[in-house]
Amino acid sequence: MNILSKDINLSQEVGIGATITIFEYTVPTRSILKMTHFGNYLKTIAAWGEVTWRILQNGVGLYPYEEILDQIGMIDDPRIITPFSIPGGDEIKITITNDHIAAVVAGVALRYDIIEGE
Repeated sequence: MNILSKDINLSQEVGIGATITIFEYTVPTRSILKMTHFGNYLKTIAAWGEVTWRILQNGVGLYPYEEILDQIGMIDDPRIITPFSIPGGDEIKITITNDHIAAVVAGVALRYDIIEGE
């Protein structure tokens, strides 16, 4: 068994009323993605509660991360979360929707492992 650990920090401007995909990954066959840490970020403090992060597995919201409106961890120090796994062949996607009155810079910080089967 081989384990590859990843630490990712991404941010992007999100226009008014827009939804962007900030992270997208298809787990290789015979592997498992195990998410262990998550942090989110907004440059505009007034936009909290009006910007939504969603973690999706094959396009379906992954409870309890299907509608994140509040801060979890920080961009430079993602919080340990209850780990969840995505099996090989499945897709994980993180989207950000901006319902604020102006464009915002938003981001995520992730730590996860790819566990490769033998």
